[in-house]
Amino acid sequence: METGIRCLRALAAKANPEAQYLLGYHYAVGLAARRNLASAASWWRKAAEQGHPEAQYRLALCYADGEGVAHSERLAVRWYRKAAEQGHPNAQFNLALRLRDGRGVRRDREQAMQWLEKAAVQGGPSAQHNLALMYEGRHTAEADSKASRWYRKAAKQNHVDAQFNLALLCEKKGDGTSAARWYRKAALNGDPAAQCNLGVAYLEGDGVPQDPKMGISWLRKAAEQGDSRAQFNLAQAFDRGEGVPRDCRKAYWLYFSAASQEHRRACRRLRSKMFIREVVGPEPS
Repeated sequence: METGIRCLRALAAKANPEAQYLLGYHYAVGLAARRNLASAASWWRKAAEQGHPEAQYRLALCYADGEGVAHSERLAVRWYRKAAEQGHPNAQFNLALRLRDGRGVRRDREQAMQWLEKAAVQGGPSAQHNLALMYEGRHTAEADSKASRWYRKAAKQNHVDAQFNLALLCEKKGDGTSAARWYRKAALNGDPAAQCNLGVAYLEGDGVPQDPKMGISWLRKAAEQGDSRAQFNLAQAFDRGEGVPRDCRKAYWLYFSAASQEHRRACRRLRSKMFIREVVGPEPS
């Protein structure tokens, strides 16, 4: 290891950009010596100034996070752009987010979409998902079609948020079967909102055969993760005896958990005198 480091130092000192980048990486992870982010950023700057795209990207991250250099969104944007112009997909993605949000640069949603598309075409699932979100935000049939296309590409790469949002879009189009299929994929990946929606689909037979037992099972999984909608829907099931034996006490505590997250319908149910009487039992004579 020491021989290799000495070789890297010698080449880096001769302005070899790949050696400078690698030496910076060694400092960043603590292989060259004790971890030293300032030295890492310094070597990455030398390589970045010679046009090394990965060094430009790493230097941008340093400025974005304030690691090894003073935090500067403006300089982060500058170096993301240089790497993005050389086709670096992660730099394209990060530059797009800053253009979308107006961080370190004037807000420009059209440019943001252009950079997202460049990153998305290279297969980045997060870029594909964010591009889909921006298309869906245009609220037109043509934009929804493009959103569906990019959600699907990201979803097929197991991007959980894309799976969930694709399911929502399918539901919006009235395709309950496809919606349930994508909810299931996101639910199996542990997404509580998808678990809740899949549970409701089974309870109602929307896009899947009606199966109250399966519906309750998915609602439980989501409720255990703290999803207030799942807690409310599960509370209703116990309150009404739908898919489970009626149990007002279990319903009460589930309503309480949802209400503690400001779920309005749960709050209203807890204010019902009739329901409270059912929970606590008859008044002593």
